[in-house]
Amino acid sequence: GSESATVYVKIENDLKQPLLKLQNVSFEGERLPGGKSSVINLNIFNDSDLIIKDLEAKLSGFTPNGINLDRWPDTQYVQSMKKKEIKPLVYRLYIDPTMESGTYTLDLTMKYKDEFNTEYTKEEKVYLPVDGKGAKDGLNPRIIIDYYDFGSDYVQAGQSFSLFLSLLNTNENKSIKNLKVSLGSEGGIFSPVSSSNSFFVADLPPQAHSDKTITFKCKPAAENETHNITATLDYQDESGNKYTENEIISIPVTQQLQLTTSEVIIPDQVFAGMPTAITLDFYNTGRGIIRNLMIATRGDFEIQNGDIYIGNLEAGKKDYYDVTVIPSQEGKIDGVICLEYDDEIGGHYQMEKPFTLNVLATQEPPMEPGNIEPMPEEKKIKNWMIAAAVGVVLLVATGLIIRRIRKKRREVEFDEEI
Repeated sequence: GSESATVYVKIENDLKQPLLKLQNVSFEGERLPGGKSSVINLNIFNDSDLIIKDLEAKLSGFTPNGINLDRWPDTQYVQSMKKKEIKPLVYRLYIDPTMESGTYTLDLTMKYKDEFNTEYTKEEKVYLPVDGKGAKDGLNPRIIIDYYDFGSDYVQAGQSFSLFLSLLNTNENKSIKNLKVSLGSEGGIFSPVSSSNSFFVADLPPQAHSDKTITFKCKPAAENETHNITATLDYQDESGNKYTENEIISIPVTQQLQLTTSEVIIPDQVFAGMPTAITLDFYNTGRGIIRNLMIATRGDFEIQNGDIYIGNLEAGKKDYYDVTVIPSQEGKIDGVICLEYDDEIGGHYQMEKPFTLNVLATQEPPMEPGNIEPMPEEKKIKNWMIAAAVGVVLLVATGLIIRRIRKKRREVEFDEEI
């Protein structure tokens, strides 16, 4: 007989996940002059309590007749950053003389690792004011989303979250009015909660900000990837001229993991000193990928091939785990099957399946009735050893046959998937 139960444990980390932010952009003067080269500093902030290492930052979005690198690499490398540390990324840019005055955008992609070698990617927009053709007083006003935040590094599928937006009028001289901001996402991944997907700002003075917070709910079936919210900004200048801008808000989404298992399968009779096969079936019943799945058995008994690395388990897939244990004494012996795995964002989980072996004493073969002369002690021991050996061979052979059948079944299932 046996007893089993399930214990779920999520390993929590009080430290935040490492997060890099573009703190600001600095350069000499108020604008980048057309027809000249300028050195800019992209000041990067480690907004976390963890060390960041192996930072690779790539600046892109250059155009032949616009902003270009002036004999300067597009990728910068930083070996490490301490918590709350700011470091500049230096670039030398050339502004084409044919460019109109205005605010232009480049893209900054940052790839980095934490101290546990988990990899992360962060994308930022770099806004650069250019002093090009045309007088400053004649510049068209431009509205941008210069900052947004949704409270964490990821959004959980099926959960609600608050999206904070900060709008900026980049013009130094002109106000705008009748600003309408409309928010939408492809496939309805994000839906507003108890509000409209648009809002209005009556007027926005030069260089002024307007902040807004909207609550969204993420679609439960959203895939484990980064999804976009498109912000359409319609507004007018002081003369009534109409303008439209489009901004992209990128939000990574992760799925809640769901690992389901059977009860621990144990034979009805377990004998001391004899091999016992233990089996556990498990299924990924969630929508996300279970990563780095490892299974091990622990207990006060001999364990054969108990530690196994499964790897990744796709959504909707199933597999099994079997192990051979040899208890050394009779009575109740507790054991546990430990399953450890990760989610898409590096969160670590544990599941424990405790079980109890009710171990029986190994019985000698019964004597045949009748007047049989006592068997010599040496021969009795020899015969008993032979019988025990035969029993062990039969049990091991049975276990091997079962494993081969399961292995063959697994190979067939794998071939069918291919």
